[in-house]
Amino acid sequence: MTTLCATFLGWRLSAAPSPAVTSDAFAEAFGLLCFLHVLLFLATLRLPWLVPDAAENGFVRERPITARDIPRACQRQIVRKLICEE
Repeated sequence: MTTLCATFLGWRLSAAPSPAVTSDAFAEAFGLLCFLHVLLFLATLRLPWLVPDAAENGFVRERPITARDIPRACQRQIVRKLICEE
C-alpha cells in the first residue's frame, strides 16, 4: 500500500511545475493512503468473527509452544546461530 502511494507521489512530484502543485501532490497521496485503509477496513468486515470448529481442525493449540517442546540440540543450534549472526 505504501509503495503504491509512494509511487503515486513520485509520479505527481515529477510532473509538478510549482510549489503549490507539490503540496497538492502530498495531499492527494495522503488521500489515496486513507482511501486504501478504508478499503482494507471494509474488507476485514467480511472476515468471520469466529471460527467455531478451529480447535477440531487443529488450528488452535491447547497450550503455547515453550522451550520444553524444542529438543536441547535444536535450542543449542538456535542460540549458536543467533550469537554468530551478531
